[in-house]
Amino acid sequence: MVNFHLWGAWQGIAAMMPIAIVARPGIGPGARNSPFARRFASNRIPAAAAALLPDCDPPAWVYLPAPLDPISSTAIRQKKVGQ
Repeated sequence: MVNFHLWGAWQGIAAMMPIAIVARPGIGPGARNSPFARRFASNRIPAAAAALLPDCDPPAWVYLPAPLDPISSTAIRQKKVGQ
């Protein structure tokens, strides 16, 4: 979330599908103050309502606190794909 605004067409991506953002180690409050978080603040749903996210119209998003895992996002995605 901290660097999402650096992606090409990041606002268009957010407009295509709901987004779940999972807490990561070392990020801290920077994520909540990111350009993405500021731009789409009114579209954020509470973590307690995260189960509703798939049925929300984009650009809905949720920030999920989680046990902080040092594994990179890429490694997590690769692990999920390989299962």
